Amino acid sequence: MYHLPAQKSGKDGLIPLAFEWKLNVFRTQTLTNIAHSDPYLAGQLASVTISGMQENVIACTKHFIVNEQETNRNPSYNFVAYGVGAGTYNESVSSNLDDKTMHELYLWPFQDAVRAGAGSIMCSYNRINNSYGCANSYTMNNLLKTELGFQGMVVSDWFAQVNTYSEKP
Repeated sequence: MYHLPAQKSGKDGLIPLAFEWKLNVFRTQTLTNIAHSDPYLAGQLASVTISGMQENVIACTKHFIVNEQETNRNPSYNFVAYGVGAGTYNESVSSNLDDKTMHELYLWPFQDAVRAGAGSIMCSYNRINNSYGCANSYTMNNLLKTELGFQGMVVSDWFAQVNTYSEKP
């Protein structure tokens, strides 16, 4: 169960939402994501961060799940309004993986985040096994809500909500 800050709301009675802590398992070693190459370490760091943050705000853990690549993570039609890629369409990249890999490598940090009481999870841009992350019934309902027991709110990343119905993976 998620833990919201007790009576720490602002003047309007609302509790602020902090978009923080990326739990993606990157394969590069840089200063900003060195913890993310180890799912166990990422989960432990997220756990203590969420516990500390949620004394004053609702922590939003992101990006659920398998959001490991920046290239082609968005369909090109998202940028037509900005004059980029006009007249072309490109599906976002799909991270295709088996259930064992999903559980043993990618789900682990989010499990620790949910156990720490994260009040919010942000779904990802990318497709997961050919279904957009924010509309992926298997990841949103089976993994996040059923297996992990997440009871908080799910928010989509900027243009990540491609459709309003659940897709089969």
